[in-house]
Amino acid sequence: MNIGDKVRLLRGTEEGVIIRVVNENTYEIEIEDGFSFPVLKSEVVLVSKTEAEHFKRDSSAQQSSSSQKSFVKETQAVAEKGIYLGFEPKGDIFTVWLINNTDYELVFKIDELVKGTTLGLHAGHLEAKSNQAIASKSSQNFDNWSDMQFSCMYFQKGIYKSKPMLSRVVSFKAAAFMHKKGTIPMTSKEGYVYQLDDSPAKINADEIKNSMLSAKAVPVPKTEQKPGSHEVDLHMEKLTGQKEEVPTSQALSYQLAVFEKELDSAIATGRDEITFIHGVGNGVLREEIHKRLSKMKNILYFQDAQKQRFGYGATLIKLKD
Repeated sequence: MNIGDKVRLLRGTEEGVIIRVVNENTYEIEIEDGFSFPVLKSEVVLVSKTEAEHFKRDSSAQQSSSSQKSFVKETQAVAEKGIYLGFEPKGDIFTVWLINNTDYELVFKIDELVKGTTLGLHAGHLEAKSNQAIASKSSQNFDNWSDMQFSCMYFQKGIYKSKPMLSRVVSFKAAAFMHKKGTIPMTSKEGYVYQLDDSPAKINADEIKNSMLSAKAVPVPKTEQKPGSHEVDLHMEKLTGQKEEVPTSQALSYQLAVFEKELDSAIATGRDEITFIHGVGNGVLREEIHKRLSKMKNILYFQDAQKQRFGYGATLIKLKD
């Protein structure tokens, strides 16, 4: 299931739309009265496209039969998010898919930003709940892929909730691209997926870069440290001092940059050991840290730290003298 999919609760009669993926087991859905709440993946079932279209026709018929002297309040939950770029590998070629899993029609264009110029790649109209192959890219020159800029206007026939024009630039870096691996929505094809209409981060890339270069980039936990040892909490709210949610790919890049900076500092200052508190989560940060540690020559060994305290949410690194 993806953002924009219509679902029905198994233990009730409510229907709604997935508006956010909380984690691999939990979605946030919005039901017909505009109320949203988290629900387990196992507690909802996908409403088929045929069924959804049937209910939509029924809803339209009911509205048209109402008095023209008053507006009929829209009660059906509307999928407002769910626009993706998908890259399907076929040998040395990636087929580029544009997916519209919203209830809006889209008038869109996609450009490549090449050395200060704009190169038009594709433009067109995409119906609600549909997808379209728009281009192909060679994997052989991935390092030279230009940034893509996607822009679109939203439209529905009749009375609808107007949305501002969407514009999003996608940059391609090998490490980040690999983390986008998954099933391309609405196609059942395996590939790499970028959501184009996810909520913008309240901490942008420039702010993260500036904070990393500033003296306050990594607040040191105010706990008593043993000589030669050090703890660094890599949770984003600890690093930035803010509780706003940051997109996963952006957070991961920042956390790994802090990890490398603190590890380099520990080595340079002759510490005996350092502990990174990365949390359990989906395990991506822990796996990436362990992968990098396994290639370093300054490491005596590393292991899960104080399992009774952190579980598998922290890594102790013993440094060579």
